[in-house]
Amino acid sequence: MTEQNFSYSGVPVLYSGKFDSLEKIIRDNDYSRVFIITDKNCKKYCWPVLRKELSLLKKAEVIVIKGGERNKNWDNIERITDILTDNNADRKSLLVNLGGGIATDTGGFAAAIYKRGIDYVNIPTSLLGMVDAAIGSKTGVDFNAYKNQLGAIYHPKAVIVNPVFLQTLPFKDVMSGLAETIKHSLTDGKAHYDLVRKNVAEFKLEPIIISSLQFKTSIVQQDLYEQNLRKVLNFGHTAGHAIETLLIERGEKVKHGECVVYGMVTALELSRQVYKQKENKWSEIIELLRKYYPVLPLKKQDLRKLLKIMKQDKKNVKGSYRFVLLKDIGSPEIGVPVDEKSVTRALEYAIETMKI
Repeated sequence: MTEQNFSYSGVPVLYSGKFDSLEKIIRDNDYSRVFIITDKNCKKYCWPVLRKELSLLKKAEVIVIKGGERNKNWDNIERITDILTDNNADRKSLLVNLGGGIATDTGGFAAAIYKRGIDYVNIPTSLLGMVDAAIGSKTGVDFNAYKNQLGAIYHPKAVIVNPVFLQTLPFKDVMSGLAETIKHSLTDGKAHYDLVRKNVAEFKLEPIIISSLQFKTSIVQQDLYEQNLRKVLNFGHTAGHAIETLLIERGEKVKHGECVVYGMVTALELSRQVYKQKENKWSEIIELLRKYYPVLPLKKQDLRKLLKIMKQDKKNVKGSYRFVLLKDIGSPEIGVPVDEKSVTRALEYAIETMKI
């Protein structure tokens, strides 16, 4: 495999089939204790891989949290901090977040607030985590059914991306992560989009991951606190988060990326409306999304609830809906105000189009 190093704001992002960088971090910083934050599945399938590679982790304390988006909440934060306290973790302790976005978001937030901040390392095991969630120093949890309402931007010591963990993933999880890489490519440019489209068809993950790492770290480096450029990463997420929230509340087992796909179709239709684009402007991309992603259990009656959830989106200003839209591939516009009638029409379009 190809080994490559990236970085943002001094945070190394390492794409490698080895874990020697984690060993070096632990030895160089002389940590008093190491704690592994992971979920039940990752403890079973991923933790043995990491433990076998690094003998100095044999004395690490493993904290198992509940997985799944419905458990990205304050209860998991309390569980982590309770265990840290009971085990006398001090400010020289290290958290290693081993898992998908739930582990890295939740573990990172716990690290940010425990004793006013301790060190942590992200080792994402899902494709979604590798290309997006674990990178950028955003940490946090959902609150009162709203996505990422509580959190902090807090840097890890490193992000270690090792593709060995992809072998443990169900196919649906891989496809969920690939949705984020499609999002990256649409906001980046035609060359990136063509690379992703070609390699998705051939199911070659390494070039897709490397392209997303390069893109995501570059964006975060330029705009860590999401004042401007980083907002392009929200493409597809305004509607996507609302759809995910609604379906999780209903007890549906949906993947984040699947909901973002619906969000991207919604944003593409809004782009067509706002910029008066041709009817078939986005047909190739929408066909790509329809080919690889499932129909979600949504119907026209859900529109009112989706609009209500979307009004809580952090990107909104004075109650108005704000979207990232595309003038073209690689030409995103952030904070575009859209009226409720247009949003409703675009959501309905996405629901109906993905059914066909």
